[in-house]
Amino acid sequence: MITKAQAMFGHEFHSGDCHRALGPRGGCTTYTVAWRATGKCQTWMRDRRRFRVPIKHGMFDSGYIADHSAREFHSAESCPLNDPLYITFVDAPRNIVPGVDNAVKVIAAYEAKVRKERKD
Repeated sequence: MITKAQAMFGHEFHSGDCHRALGPRGGCTTYTVAWRATGKCQTWMRDRRRFRVPIKHGMFDSGYIADHSAREFHSAESCPLNDPLYITFVDAPRNIVPGVDNAVKVIAAYEAKVRKERKD
């Protein structure tokens, strides 16, 4: 969720869930939907909590971040992918907490699953 201050001074926002995925050949893919601010943040005098920022994604998608839709976005600076300890992989065991020490366990579990599928 972004705040009014982040909306007023931010330039890039992400929507949805940003994550990384380990592919079948070991490649790491990052999934983000990045939006950029294209105009000035509009605020209201009567209701200080209200705001609206025009945003654009790609060549043709555009819209607004408003006070009621701010929970669907986060700023690029506060993205969980910026944290070096944040690691998620496709089909990772649920009992392993993401972190540097557990990364080897996650990769080993994924490789074991791939080897098992190849044998079948």
